[in-house]
Amino acid sequence: MLAKKGKKRKVKKSKPKQMLPRVFGTVFVLFAVYLLYTNIMIFVERSKIDSNYKNLNATVANLSKEKETLKMQLGETYSDQYLERVAREELGLQKEGEKIVVIKKNEGDNEKSTDTQVKSAGPLDELIKWISEKFGISSN
Repeated sequence: MLAKKGKKRKVKKSKPKQMLPRVFGTVFVLFAVYLLYTNIMIFVERSKIDSNYKNLNATVANLSKEKETLKMQLGETYSDQYLERVAREELGLQKEGEKIVVIKKNEGDNEKSTDTQVKSAGPLDELIKWISEKFGISSN
């Protein structure tokens, strides 16, 4: 066998001085990526909180308006006019000497048919209708 003569290859050994900048560079890049990620997450969370804050402020404003309306209505409940209206409308009470008149509307009738009946029925027609109903006379 023939042996090769020549230069022996030397395996380069990494010196600690050359490896140190690479390690610091890699750590720095990883740390920068971590900071960027956390910054984005904080921004997203803050956007959600700001949106929630605006919604809550709008709700507070609406509830404040409703509170003022209810305060005004509460003030009205102490007035004599309000008490009288409630007594008349909801409780069906009346003052001495007053009569209650209730007007009922027929639900099945439409407006056109009632309009034509009112136009065609005069006082004389109403009298004839009443007499025919009382005495059982059929009118053709």
